[in-house]
Amino acid sequence: MTANVLLFGRHHSDHMGVVNYDEKNGWSAPVIKPFERLKINPFVSCLHYGTQCFEGLKAYKNVKG
Repeated sequence: MTANVLLFGRHHSDHMGVVNYDEKNGWSAPVIKPFERLKINPFVSCLHYGTQCFEGLKAYKNVKG
């Protein structure tokens, strides 16, 4: 018996789920709509290599310094 394996990126949908957020109202109700390109602000931190490269980087001192 082989298990069904869902591989990320193998199957695509022609629709997408969208949930908007703003500080005043919080999260909106989810909406399923036809697939479209994402509109993203060029200043978001995920587009900046330095932020993502060192995200989660931790330094610890051991008995050897």
